[in-house]
Amino acid sequence: MSGRKVFKKVTQKLVGVMSINSERVEELRTILETEQNRQVTAAEAKEYGESLITVYKVLAGDREILGVERTGEIENG
Repeated sequence: MSGRKVFKKVTQKLVGVMSINSERVEELRTILETEQNRQVTAAEAKEYGESLITVYKVLAGDREILGVERTGEIENG
């Protein structure tokens, strides 16, 4: 799977949660390293992921975001 498809898949998973668990941070960190051709820390990846969640929620407004895997509980990382 291409980096962009994996990135989209990860961001779709992130939208349904309030915080990012360590597995998702590691997935995002790996994608960012590949895309940016540099070392990315877990803290950077977590911050980036939280920013993506904010952007998705702002863009969605009050609308439901379709095609997103929702979790029943908040995941902590």
